[in-house]
Amino acid sequence: MTRNLGSGPLQLNPDLITRRTADIKRALQALAGYAALSEDSFLADTTILAAAKYQLLVAVGAAQGICIHLAARVAMTAPSNYADCFLLLVRPGLITQELAAKLAALAKFRNLLVHQYADVDDRRVYAIINREVEDLEVYVAQIADFVSRALADGS
Repeated sequence: MTRNLGSGPLQLNPDLITRRTADIKRALQALAGYAALSEDSFLADTTILAAAKYQLLVAVGAAQGICIHLAARVAMTAPSNYADCFLLLVRPGLITQELAAKLAALAKFRNLLVHQYADVDDRRVYAIINREVEDLEVYVAQIADFVSRALADGS
């Protein structure tokens, strides 16, 4: 898809966005099942805890993949890190400032999962899957709205 945005054409890859969105939705569905458990049951089951951490990695990683693509194609800027990527999507109006800040925090938590696994507070994982992953649903909706508008403008 080519869309003229200001000084030149914008090349979006809708297939990449669609695939990553599907990854997020699948991970969120799995996380919803874990979130339905009591905190004690969740924390007592190491298999479920590990699965929840993996699904968080998948969901946030997919969101970052979309973000990196859109930062390059829309914001015309390479992020200095994964967390800052979401902030780059605010200026061109893809997502709100509030959502960008929440997603940046999730990206930092994902980095903690990846790089300092032993330092992860499992109660924090439970809190995230119960109160913060909904921000990824909002992100998916805002990105879908942007892509829909971009496709309509490009036709």
